[in-house]
Amino acid sequence: AKSYNALTDEMATKLLNDYLSLEQAHVALLRAYVPRFEKVLPPKKVGRLYQVENKMRALVNYELAREIPSVK
Repeated sequence: AKSYNALTDEMATKLLNDYLSLEQAHVALLRAYVPRFEKVLPPKKVGRLYQVENKMRALVNYELAREIPSVK
C-alpha cells in the first residue's frame, strides 16, 4: 500500500510471485496435515475442519482486501 503510486513492473512481478509462492506453500501445508488429522479424526470431521479453516481464511482475506488498494 505504501508503494501504491510508485509501483513498478518489477515490484508488481515480485509481489505476484511472492503471493503465488505463499499460496502454494499454504496448499502444501494443508495437504501435509490431512494424513495426521485422519489418524485421529473421522473423514467428515477432517472435512469440516478444513471448511472452517477456509472460512476463517476468507474472513482474513476480506479484511486485507478492504485495506489494500488495487493495482493501477
